[in-house]
Amino acid sequence: MNSSYCTIDNEKMQTTVFEERRACIQREKRVKYSKGGDKMLKGLVYPPVCTLCGKIVGGENEKYCQACQKRLENRPKCYRTDGEFFDLCLSVFAFEEPLAETLRNMKRRKHPARANLLAKALEALVAEQGLTFDYITCVPVRWRQKLTRGLNHSEEIAVRLAKYTRIPYCRILQKHLRNKRQSSLSQKERKANVYGVYRLNRRWEGQLAGKTVLVVDDIVTTGSTLGEVARILKMSGANRVLCVTVAKSISK
Repeated sequence: MNSSYCTIDNEKMQTTVFEERRACIQREKRVKYSKGGDKMLKGLVYPPVCTLCGKIVGGENEKYCQACQKRLENRPKCYRTDGEFFDLCLSVFAFEEPLAETLRNMKRRKHPARANLLAKALEALVAEQGLTFDYITCVPVRWRQKLTRGLNHSEEIAVRLAKYTRIPYCRILQKHLRNKRQSSLSQKERKANVYGVYRLNRRWEGQLAGKTVLVVDDIVTTGSTLGEVARILKMSGANRVLCVTVAKSISK
């Protein structure tokens, strides 16, 4: 009787386990179907777009539309800018559409995917040129401007570049004075307009002796802003100041 009782128990147990497994498989199928449905619905509501210009692209894995892809393939390797205080300034792209609109949009709100892409482009440029440096920083904005916008888009790019290069990103400088917008000024006026508006962060006093600093910015036109930033860094002991920007404004 005892063995018969045990056999009955085992059969019941096997039946129960089988039913539970079957139910589990059915649940997994429903979950997989649900995830696939969600993915399809998301693709209809939020179709994939070009990382640079925002136009809808053909496939989920495509980062650029055909027009942007062509511009990227045909771009020069870099643009160089001569400066009085910085040792080198390199830019990846020319400041033209659709990149120009992308950078303008990044000033207004966060675009993590685009910031990642541009940081990768800068990383490739740094590697191509064999640049070595101790710290990465960016051209700072006033705290009120950052509070209003919620971000410094050059810093968003610089932080990601630091992650990719494994070189520390540091807020070495501060912008403590308000000045006019550079875009409406002549080259001579631009230089005077930025003079004295930046200063060294007090925590970095005496920390830059003999160091090489990489400064990141979105766009360079005359080099006045980067030149002033480099002047402060050199006065604070930096041995070399290298500048990299996403784009350079090309005079026509």
